[in-house]
Amino acid sequence: MGYSDPPWVFTGDALYQLSLVRVEEARKYVPPNIPLVNFLGYTLGGFYLARYSDSPAGSFDELVALAGLAWNFPTSCAWAARVYVNNAEARNHGIGVVGLPSRLASFKAVRKPSSCKGKMQHSSKSSSSIDAGLDWWSSAGGRRDTKNQGGAEWVEIRNREARRIPILQRITSGLKRVCGIQSNASITKGLKEPVCAIQIPRLQPQWGPVIQLSLPSYSGGTPACPDLLKYSLRMLTKIRFIKPLKIHMEDDKSGSNSMEALGTVLGGKPLLCMSFEKMNIQVEAPEYLEIK
Repeated sequence: MGYSDPPWVFTGDALYQLSLVRVEEARKYVPPNIPLVNFLGYTLGGFYLARYSDSPAGSFDELVALAGLAWNFPTSCAWAARVYVNNAEARNHGIGVVGLPSRLASFKAVRKPSSCKGKMQHSSKSSSSIDAGLDWWSSAGGRRDTKNQGGAEWVEIRNREARRIPILQRITSGLKRVCGIQSNASITKGLKEPVCAIQIPRLQPQWGPVIQLSLPSYSGGTPACPDLLKYSLRMLTKIRFIKPLKIHMEDDKSGSNSMEALGTVLGGKPLLCMSFEKMNIQVEAPEYLEIK
Protein backbone atom coordinates (compact mmCIF):
# COMPACT_ATOMS: atom_id res chain seq x y z
CA MET A 1 0.00 0.00 0.00
CA GLY A 2 1.18 3.52 -0.73
CA TYR A 3 2.00 5.73 -3.69
CA SER A 4 4.90 3.96 -5.40
CA ASP A 5 5.88 4.52 -9.02
CA PRO A 6 3.07 5.54 -11.41
CA PRO A 7 0.67 4.83 -12.93
CA TRP A 8 -1.49 5.09 -9.81
CA VAL A 9 -4.66 2.99 -10.02
CA PHE A 10 -8.04 3.91 -8.47
CA THR A 11 -11.26 1.86 -8.53
CA GLY A 12 -14.74 2.86 -7.38
CA ASP A 13 -17.78 4.91 -8.35
CA ALA A 14 -18.37 8.65 -8.84
CA LEU A 15 -20.86 11.40 -9.62
CA TYR A 16 -19.84 14.20 -11.98
CA GLN A 17 -22.01 17.30 -12.22
CA LEU A 18 -21.39 20.23 -14.57
CA SER A 19 -22.74 23.71 -13.88
CA LEU A 20 -22.36 27.29 -15.09
CA VAL A 21 -19.95 29.41 -13.04
CA ARG A 22 -19.25 33.09 -13.60
CA VAL A 23 -15.80 33.58 -15.08
CA GLU A 24 -14.88 36.27 -12.55
CA GLU A 25 -15.62 33.85 -9.70
CA ALA A 26 -13.78 30.94 -11.31
CA ARG A 27 -10.77 33.17 -11.97
CA LYS A 28 -10.17 33.50 -8.20
CA TYR A 29 -9.08 29.84 -8.16
CA VAL A 30 -7.33 29.57 -11.54
CA PRO A 31 -3.80 30.95 -12.18
CA PRO A 32 -3.93 34.16 -14.25
CA ASN A 33 -1.84 32.70 -17.10
CA ILE A 34 -4.35 29.84 -17.64
CA PRO A 35 -7.14 30.93 -20.06
CA LEU A 36 -10.69 29.93 -19.21
CA VAL A 37 -13.31 28.82 -21.72
CA ASN A 38 -15.82 31.69 -21.68
CA PHE A 39 -19.48 31.42 -22.75
CA LEU A 40 -20.94 34.93 -22.46
CA GLY A 41 -19.27 35.45 -19.10
CA TYR A 42 -19.71 31.87 -17.85
CA THR A 43 -17.45 28.84 -17.75
CA LEU A 44 -18.09 25.17 -16.86
CA GLY A 45 -17.56 24.20 -13.23
CA GLY A 46 -19.29 21.78 -10.91
CA PHE A 47 -18.16 18.86 -8.78
CA TYR A 48 -16.78 15.31 -8.88
CA LEU A 49 -17.76 13.13 -5.90
CA ALA A 50 -16.08 9.73 -5.70
CA ARG A 51 -15.99 6.73 -3.39
CA TYR A 52 -12.84 4.71 -4.09
CA SER A 53 -12.88 1.05 -3.11
CA ASP A 54 -9.14 0.76 -3.74
CA SER A 55 -6.23 3.08 -4.47
CA PRO A 56 -2.57 3.46 -3.48
CA ALA A 57 -3.91 4.96 -0.21
CA GLY A 58 -6.64 2.35 0.24
CA SER A 59 -10.37 3.16 0.21
CA PHE A 60 -11.36 6.81 0.68
CA ASP A 61 -13.84 9.47 -0.42
CA GLU A 62 -13.12 12.53 -2.56
CA LEU A 63 -14.92 15.72 -3.56
CA VAL A 64 -13.36 17.90 -6.27
CA ALA A 65 -14.88 21.38 -6.53
CA LEU A 66 -14.40 22.42 -10.16
CA ALA A 67 -13.90 26.15 -10.73
CA GLY A 68 -14.01 26.26 -14.52
CA LEU A 69 -12.85 24.89 -17.85
CA ALA A 70 -9.17 25.67 -18.45
CA TRP A 71 -7.92 26.06 -22.04
CA ASN A 72 -4.48 25.37 -23.46
CA PHE A 73 -4.60 24.72 -27.21
CA PRO A 74 -5.68 22.17 -28.30
CA THR A 75 -6.87 20.86 -24.92
CA SER A 76 -9.41 21.93 -22.32
CA CYS A 77 -10.03 20.39 -18.92
CA ALA A 78 -11.74 21.16 -15.62
CA TRP A 79 -9.63 23.07 -13.07
CA ALA A 80 -9.90 22.03 -9.42
CA ALA A 81 -10.61 24.88 -7.00
CA ARG A 82 -10.35 22.50 -4.04
CA VAL A 83 -9.95 18.75 -3.51
CA TYR A 84 -11.39 17.23 -0.33
CA VAL A 85 -10.36 13.75 0.83
CA ASN A 86 -10.78 11.84 4.09
CA ASN A 87 -7.37 10.19 3.86
CA ALA A 88 -4.18 11.97 4.99
CA GLU A 89 -1.93 10.03 2.62
CA ALA A 90 -4.11 10.98 -0.35
CA ARG A 91 -4.16 14.62 0.82
CA ASN A 92 -0.36 14.71 1.12
CA HIS A 93 0.09 13.09 -2.29
CA GLY A 94 -2.28 15.58 -3.90
CA ILE A 95 -0.43 18.57 -2.44
CA GLY A 96 3.13 17.38 -2.79
CA VAL A 97 3.13 15.32 -5.97
CA VAL A 98 0.20 16.38 -8.14
CA GLY A 99 0.13 20.06 -7.19
CA LEU A 100 -3.52 20.04 -6.10
CA PRO A 101 -5.19 22.32 -3.51
CA SER A 102 -6.08 19.33 -1.35
CA ARG A 103 -7.76 19.50 2.05
CA LEU A 104 -8.36 16.85 4.69
CA ALA A 105 -12.12 16.47 5.06
CA SER A 106 -14.91 14.42 6.58
CA PHE A 107 -17.84 12.90 4.68
CA LYS A 108 -21.01 12.08 6.62
CA ALA A 109 -24.40 10.83 5.45
CA VAL A 110 -27.14 12.91 7.12
CA ARG A 111 -30.93 13.23 6.94
CA LYS A 112 -30.65 16.96 6.24
CA PRO A 113 -27.87 19.56 6.06
CA SER A 114 -26.70 21.14 9.34
CA SER A 115 -28.58 24.33 8.48
CA CYS A 116 -31.18 24.90 5.80
CA LYS A 117 -30.90 28.69 5.96
CA GLY A 118 -28.04 28.87 3.48
CA LYS A 119 -28.19 28.87 -0.31
CA MET A 120 -29.89 25.82 -1.85
CA GLN A 121 -29.25 24.78 -5.43
CA HIS A 122 -32.30 23.07 -6.90
CA SER A 123 -32.55 20.34 -9.48
CA SER A 124 -35.57 19.67 -11.67
CA LYS A 125 -38.96 19.58 -9.95
CA SER A 126 -39.29 15.93 -10.91
CA SER A 127 -37.20 13.73 -8.61
CA SER A 128 -38.41 10.25 -9.61
CA SER A 129 -34.93 9.16 -10.72
CA ILE A 130 -33.55 10.26 -7.34
CA ASP A 131 -36.22 8.86 -5.03
CA ALA A 132 -36.39 5.34 -6.50
CA GLY A 133 -33.68 2.72 -6.43
CA LEU A 134 -30.58 1.96 -4.37
CA ASP A 135 -28.92 4.47 -2.07
CA TRP A 136 -25.81 5.52 -4.04
CA TRP A 137 -23.71 6.62 -1.05
CA SER A 138 -24.15 3.34 0.86
CA SER A 139 -23.30 1.13 -2.09
CA ALA A 140 -20.85 3.17 -4.20
CA GLY A 141 -17.29 1.92 -4.40
CA GLY A 142 -18.38 -1.53 -3.25
CA ARG A 143 -19.23 -0.16 0.22
CA ARG A 144 -21.89 -1.52 2.51
CA ASP A 145 -22.37 1.53 4.70
CA THR A 146 -24.60 0.30 7.53
CA LYS A 147 -24.54 3.76 9.13
CA ASN A 148 -26.81 5.06 6.35
CA GLN A 149 -29.60 2.52 6.74
CA GLY A 150 -31.68 5.16 8.52
CA GLY A 151 -32.58 6.90 5.29
CA ALA A 152 -30.03 9.72 5.04
CA GLU A 153 -30.62 11.90 1.98
CA TRP A 154 -27.47 14.05 1.94
CA VAL A 155 -23.73 13.65 2.29
CA GLU A 156 -22.15 16.54 4.20
CA ILE A 157 -18.53 17.49 3.54
CA ARG A 158 -16.48 19.38 6.13
CA ASN A 159 -13.03 20.88 5.72
CA ARG A 160 -11.00 19.47 8.62
CA GLU A 161 -7.88 21.59 8.13
CA ALA A 162 -8.38 23.43 11.40
CA ARG A 163 -5.51 25.92 11.14
CA ARG A 164 -2.45 26.94 9.13
CA ILE A 165 -0.43 23.79 8.62
CA PRO A 166 3.12 23.83 7.19
CA ILE A 167 3.52 21.38 4.35
CA LEU A 168 6.24 19.11 5.63
CA GLN A 169 9.32 18.29 3.60
CA ARG A 170 8.28 14.63 3.49
CA ILE A 171 5.13 15.68 1.60
CA THR A 172 6.69 18.00 -0.95
CA SER A 173 9.74 15.81 -1.51
CA GLY A 174 7.49 13.37 -3.34
CA LEU A 175 7.02 15.88 -6.16
CA LYS A 176 10.76 16.09 -6.76
CA ARG A 177 11.24 12.33 -6.50
CA VAL A 178 8.47 11.38 -8.95
CA CYS A 179 8.90 13.98 -11.69
CA GLY A 180 11.92 16.14 -10.85
CA ILE A 181 9.84 19.22 -9.96
CA GLN A 182 10.93 21.41 -7.07
CA SER A 183 8.28 22.41 -4.53
CA ASN A 184 8.28 25.04 -1.79
CA ALA A 185 6.77 24.88 1.71
CA SER A 186 3.21 26.13 1.99
CA ILE A 187 0.09 26.26 4.16
CA THR A 188 -3.44 24.98 4.01
CA LYS A 189 -6.53 26.39 5.74
CA GLY A 190 -9.69 25.08 7.31
CA LEU A 191 -13.27 26.26 7.42
CA LYS A 192 -15.65 26.40 10.37
CA GLU A 193 -18.87 25.72 8.45
CA PRO A 194 -19.47 22.66 6.21
CA VAL A 195 -18.20 23.09 2.66
CA CYS A 196 -21.50 21.79 1.29
CA ALA A 197 -24.03 19.00 1.42
CA ILE A 198 -24.85 17.03 -1.74
CA GLN A 199 -28.06 15.14 -2.34
CA ILE A 200 -27.66 11.36 -2.34
CA PRO A 201 -29.23 9.85 -5.48
CA ARG A 202 -31.05 6.53 -5.51
CA LEU A 203 -30.37 4.61 -8.70
CA GLN A 204 -31.82 1.42 -10.15
CA PRO A 205 -29.28 -1.13 -11.40
CA GLN A 206 -28.84 -0.64 -15.11
CA TRP A 207 -26.85 -2.39 -17.80
CA GLY A 208 -24.49 -0.32 -19.91
CA PRO A 209 -21.34 -0.69 -22.01
CA VAL A 210 -17.91 -0.05 -20.53
CA ILE A 211 -16.39 3.07 -22.05
CA GLN A 212 -12.73 4.07 -22.15
CA LEU A 213 -11.89 7.75 -21.67
CA SER A 214 -8.54 9.53 -21.94
CA LEU A 215 -8.68 12.75 -19.93
CA PRO A 216 -5.91 15.36 -19.70
CA SER A 217 -5.66 17.21 -16.40
CA TYR A 218 -3.95 20.44 -15.29
CA SER A 219 -2.82 21.39 -11.80
CA GLY A 220 -0.19 23.36 -9.93
CA GLY A 221 -0.02 27.10 -9.43
CA THR A 222 -0.36 26.53 -5.66
CA PRO A 223 1.90 27.82 -2.86
CA ALA A 224 3.30 24.30 -2.48
CA CYS A 225 3.76 23.86 -6.24
CA PRO A 226 4.05 27.19 -8.10
CA ASP A 227 4.79 25.47 -11.42
CA LEU A 228 1.92 24.50 -13.71
CA LEU A 229 1.59 20.77 -14.29
CA LYS A 230 -0.21 18.38 -16.62
CA TYR A 231 -0.93 14.70 -16.19
CA SER A 232 -2.89 12.08 -18.10
CA LEU A 233 -5.75 10.01 -16.78
CA ARG A 234 -7.22 6.91 -18.42
CA MET A 235 -10.60 5.67 -17.22
CA LEU A 236 -12.68 2.55 -17.89
CA THR A 237 -16.23 2.97 -16.62
CA LYS A 238 -19.96 2.66 -17.26
CA ILE A 239 -21.63 6.06 -17.67
CA ARG A 240 -25.27 6.99 -17.21
CA PHE A 241 -26.95 10.38 -17.13
CA ILE A 242 -29.08 11.27 -14.12
CA LYS A 243 -31.00 14.37 -13.04
CA PRO A 244 -28.81 17.13 -11.56
CA LEU A 245 -28.47 16.86 -7.80
CA LYS A 246 -29.27 19.48 -5.20
CA ILE A 247 -26.40 21.15 -3.35
CA HIS A 248 -26.71 22.97 -0.04
CA MET A 249 -24.04 25.54 0.85
CA GLU A 250 -23.52 27.14 4.24
CA ASP A 251 -22.82 30.83 4.45
CA ASP A 252 -19.34 31.74 5.72
CA LYS A 253 -20.67 33.46 8.80
CA SER A 254 -17.27 34.54 10.03
CA GLY A 255 -16.23 35.89 6.64
CA SER A 256 -12.65 35.15 7.62
CA ASN A 257 -11.90 32.53 5.00
CA SER A 258 -13.83 33.44 1.88
CA MET A 259 -11.51 31.48 -0.45
CA GLU A 260 -12.45 28.27 1.39
CA ALA A 261 -16.20 28.98 1.21
CA LEU A 262 -17.04 27.72 -2.28
CA GLY A 263 -20.63 28.87 -2.73
CA THR A 264 -19.81 30.84 -5.89
CA VAL A 265 -18.21 27.75 -7.47
CA LEU A 266 -20.53 24.98 -6.27
CA GLY A 267 -23.65 27.13 -6.45
CA GLY A 268 -23.75 27.57 -10.22
CA LYS A 269 -26.73 26.58 -12.37
CA PRO A 270 -26.54 22.80 -12.95
CA LEU A 271 -26.53 21.56 -16.54
CA LEU A 272 -26.12 17.78 -16.32
CA CYS A 273 -25.01 15.02 -13.97
CA MET A 274 -23.36 11.70 -14.79
CA SER A 275 -22.85 8.56 -12.76
CA PHE A 276 -19.52 6.75 -13.31
CA GLU A 277 -19.91 3.12 -12.26
CA LYS A 278 -17.21 0.50 -11.64
CA MET A 279 -14.42 2.91 -12.55
CA ASN A 280 -10.85 1.82 -13.14
CA ILE A 281 -8.60 4.89 -13.34
CA GLN A 282 -4.88 5.02 -14.14
CA VAL A 283 -3.11 8.29 -13.39
CA GLU A 284 0.36 9.05 -14.73
CA ALA A 285 3.00 11.25 -13.06
CA PRO A 286 2.71 15.00 -13.67
CA GLU A 287 4.95 16.92 -16.06
CA TYR A 288 5.58 20.61 -16.63
CA LEU A 289 2.78 22.38 -18.50
CA GLU A 290 3.78 24.81 -21.24
CA ILE A 291 1.18 27.50 -21.90
CA LYS A 292 0.68 28.03 -25.64
